[in-house]
Amino acid sequence: MLTPPSAPPPRNPNSGTYIEHKGSALVWHFRDTHPEFGAMQAKEMVYNLQATLAQYPLEVMRGPDYVEVRPQGVNKGVAVDKIVSALERRAGAKPHDFIMCIGDDQSDETMFNALQVSREAACLRDAARPSDH
Repeated sequence: MLTPPSAPPPRNPNSGTYIEHKGSALVWHFRDTHPEFGAMQAKEMVYNLQATLAQYPLEVMRGPDYVEVRPQGVNKGVAVDKIVSALERRAGAKPHDFIMCIGDDQSDETMFNALQVSREAACLRDAARPSDH
């Protein structure tokens, strides 16, 4: 693109976004960009990623200000279930006294469900992000 020398350089439309490598997942964050533009880009990205990755054992998940790609079956619910099961085995016959689970977005729902289905637990959700529970 040619621009006159006096014109400011074009603004990067994706400024305020970044990619995070989480070990088993990649996350594109857009919380620091224009909200409407970020949401539009995220919608398009989810559509394209789901079409491109459909043949692979991967999940594409959209959050309020991120898009995440991760292996199927790798989520906070699986992790918390393994952690609590290991703690219960270590404790022997003595049951846990209390489990508190706190989260604020859709990615936390698998964690809440894992605890509520098999164990008594207090789960606190962000009131600003309503849940189906």
